[in-house]
Amino acid sequence: MIGYQSCATILPADNAEANEANKKRKIRALVAYWIIGLCNNYGYVVMLTAASDIIADHAGGNEGINVIIFTTEAIYYYIPNFYIVIALTLWEGLLGGSSYVNTFYRITSEVSEENKQFSMAITTFGDSIGIALAGAFAIFAHNKICDLPMP
Repeated sequence: MIGYQSCATILPADNAEANEANKKRKIRALVAYWIIGLCNNYGYVVMLTAASDIIADHAGGNEGINVIIFTTEAIYYYIPNFYIVIALTLWEGLLGGSSYVNTFYRITSEVSEENKQFSMAITTFGDSIGIALAGAFAIFAHNKICDLPMP
């Protein structure tokens, strides 16, 4: 089992053994962060590649469940294994990719030609604003979660 911590503070130690352990923890945290990002992006790529096979008339709602799971996990540490987090992150990437695919496919197929360019532009702009606001909120949420006592 591989362990992980989202808000761990690694303090400098006096002896060489503790310094080596801290260095290994830092490297493991960086590798885990990289693997989680890779799984999320892999899900997006799979969905974008298989666009014609996954078009749905109605999608959504599952992203909120992911927010609840990952937020409560960051606070309470109840997921026992890192590989479960990897699977959930891959699922999150698949959901995100399917949202992009469905949104832009529906614009290209359902919006009239004279409104298509505007629709694509405003959708992309709205997506960018949403990502920026989520990033700003994430900084605040990260700091608040890290201020909580460890469970």
